Amino acid sequence: MTVFALPLKTIYVDPKLNVSRGQRSISPQSVSSLVQDIESNGQLEPIGVVTVENAAWLSEEQLHEIEAQGKEFVLVFGFRRFAALSEIAKKKPLVTINAIAQGRMTLASAELANVAENWSREPPNEFDLTMACDRFVRIHKLKKEEVATRINRSPAFVESCIRIASVAPDVLDNYRVNCSREVRRRMLELADIEAMTSRERHELQREAWKQQESNAAAERRTDPQGGMRRTPPKRSNAIASRTDLKIAGERIMTAREAFNGREWVPIDNETRNIVRELIRWSLDVSSDIPVR
Repeated sequence: MTVFALPLKTIYVDPKLNVSRGQRSISPQSVSSLVQDIESNGQLEPIGVVTVENAAWLSEEQLHEIEAQGKEFVLVFGFRRFAALSEIAKKKPLVTINAIAQGRMTLASAELANVAENWSREPPNEFDLTMACDRFVRIHKLKKEEVATRINRSPAFVESCIRIASVAPDVLDNYRVNCSREVRRRMLELADIEAMTSRERHELQREAWKQQESNAAAERRTDPQGGMRRTPPKRSNAIASRTDLKIAGERIMTAREAFNGREWVPIDNETRNIVRELIRWSLDVSSDIPVR
């Protein structure tokens, strides 16, 4: 991988490609902190660019306009780094930026490279991830396997993203606000609702969401944790009474034998100590050992 030092003024920033952060736009605060880091430590990671000719999504008109501005490259990923270096350039006009050049790219491949590179640094929230996967497969017609490989997830996960993205937009906004696993599970349930038309399906999803919310509210009234506490495992059938265990414990403490299910047999000191601890544990009311 060859890293080039490119003048900032030769790089064109295409706003269509800054898609990986979803609703999380690049904030002045995050740029400011990166400026301080670069001024102290230098630019540690290069940005990604393509030459203007290799940006296959640009029209002829756009190419002429960009070239007229003196631009030779198009920014693919590293938008925050570019913004930080641009701030530094206001004080040091000759600032260059370290970059690696990509081969010819379509808009889909450029967006996917943008997403994969950014998410390797800052994992996205589940909503951003879901909508991006749907965009790559449904709009850009990329294969699920290709998307899954680039974002390091399974094809089944990508498929679930496409299903969730089909939920009524106003209901899906609840997932945007709360990207918890529980809400994702509920969205998948809504995605499974079928109807003759999309409009009918969306109406059914809205009704189902209201019912889900009603159930969750009822759970919160009876459970401070909103019904999210882990259900304790069911105990298996009891294998011994506490009285039986106490008697067996007393016998183990003084004898040199143990019951193997059919008869009492001699045991060594190490085994005896293990059995003692097991019995003490079994007699503890908080133990998971099944006793009557």
